[in-house]
Amino acid sequence: MIVTVSAAFLVTIPAAGAAESKPPAQAGETVASDSSGSFLLTLVPDDTTISAATVTLSCGPDGGDHPADVAAICRQLTAVDGHIGLIPEAVPFCSKESFPLMARAQGQWNGEQRRFEADYGNGCLAKAATGGYVFDFWRFG
Repeated sequence: MIVTVSAAFLVTIPAAGAAESKPPAQAGETVASDSSGSFLLTLVPDDTTISAATVTLSCGPDGGDHPADVAAICRQLTAVDGHIGLIPEAVPFCSKESFPLMARAQGQWNGEQRRFEADYGNGCLAKAATGGYVFDFWRFG
């Protein structure tokens, strides 16, 4: 799967256990705590009879209308310099329900544009693939 992270930067999301092209901050590595950014996050179902879900997220200060743990999301984003595609995958506890959707993010991090787009089999897989929090706002049914 290829994920667009910014207009001029493509990252291949590795299979579980594979090395990433740019690792997140390692233990003992200093990560700037004054990072800031904002994103418009959208989940778009393939089923066009169902509306897309969109939330806002801001870090430094933390806010927006995202219903998940915004502080945790901002810590994850800080560790990867705002590149959603580089957030380590969470252990997925997802059903095999087929409900294809596209996850999109557009915004900025420390003054630089950030974009993310990827297709997933369902909302749970989108959530797990991006660390368990970023796309944790899909409420279908």
